[in-house]
Amino acid sequence: MKTSFKRILRDQAGATAVIVGLTLPIVAGMGMLGVDASVWYSERRELQTAVDAAALAGALHKAYGYGVSTVTAIASRDAQRNGFNPGNGTITVNNPPANGPGAGDATAVEVILVENLPMFYARLLGDRVATVTVRATAGTTLDDEFCILGLDPAMASAVNVQGNASVSMSCGIAVNSTSDKALAIAGSVDITASSASISGNMYLNGNPTVNFTEPPRTGQPPVVDPYADLEVPPFGACTATNTTAKNTVTLSPGVYCGGLKANAGANITLDPGVYIMAGGSFDIAGGASLRGDDVTIILTDDAGGNYTTVKINGGADMELNAPASGDWSGILFYQDRNAPSFQGAKIITNTFTGGADMVLNGAVYFPSQAIEYTGNATVASDCLQLIGRQVIMTGNSQLANNCATYGTETLGVARVRLLR
Repeated sequence: MKTSFKRILRDQAGATAVIVGLTLPIVAGMGMLGVDASVWYSERRELQTAVDAAALAGALHKAYGYGVSTVTAIASRDAQRNGFNPGNGTITVNNPPANGPGAGDATAVEVILVENLPMFYARLLGDRVATVTVRATAGTTLDDEFCILGLDPAMASAVNVQGNASVSMSCGIAVNSTSDKALAIAGSVDITASSASISGNMYLNGNPTVNFTEPPRTGQPPVVDPYADLEVPPFGACTATNTTAKNTVTLSPGVYCGGLKANAGANITLDPGVYIMAGGSFDIAGGASLRGDDVTIILTDDAGGNYTTVKINGGADMELNAPASGDWSGILFYQDRNAPSFQGAKIITNTFTGGADMVLNGAVYFPSQAIEYTGNATVASDCLQLIGRQVIMTGNSQLANNCATYGTETLGVARVRLLR
């Protein structure tokens, strides 16, 4: 090879110059294309970062109940924040994606970015247009973490554990209030729970004993209300009016105008189905017995705008289980979200003071009013979700969220992840 190279250097025939002249444009062109390709690769990486951020932001806002138009706007905003120039390309947001990972999943958001690439040396070779297309799909998951949720966005003591309560929970507490006293634990309370997610802060007063498996998380985004889309169904004429049970009786699903009252000594069985309480109260006295499987109790108003409230007194013997399927899957008590929240300056409170013989499985949902719950210290409900504008815990209670067979929605923090 060394000899051949020396021969080429001594050659005076001019062939080398011709070869170099012919190959130099090709070599130079390859070098120039290499420069352009490096720029394009860098642009693609930056654009992938933008599309990933856009998909994650869109999926997170979808999880919090925003519509497609808002999700699209949020995804576009985050794409631009991360380097995408809408004047130099296009963005497409699909919710749900039409194909690929997340196809048909209403919680998934797909974002596609198409951007025109800068042309440097490649245009000398006749190329006028180059584009890059990147895409990302993000979905959400909910950790089934909580069984208590205080919905009010600003109230102090949106979840309030007070007095001499002894509360043992195999699940967590979520509070959407941004108050400095959003989760208030006061008195000689002894509380054990798995976790706490609080938009505001936790307030301790008195001498409480607080045991969380994980340290409470403060300053958190609000937890998604899984039942926010439910509404009172249309209903017809009264099935019964001002119903009072004094002895043994079996009731059928229907419209109970004026509510339902059970006197001490009453023994009520509810057949499976939906019970609409229109006005009056749902009042179960101490010493009364109430049983029902696959039942949903809906609390709304009568023609005069009087909304049903709940009063379950201490000593009531109750076992109620929500349906595991159907339109009202997992819902045990549902309060009309149009019900008034306050009477004067005081929040309207629904009391569940059943004592040692109260077992409720399903969601107890009061988005406009407060729930005051005193369960029992020896018998725990397998699956009980307490969701109210305010949730007040008193007395001795056990709560669990073994809800796989009860049809309830997952109550947890929305977490987003890239699917593609």
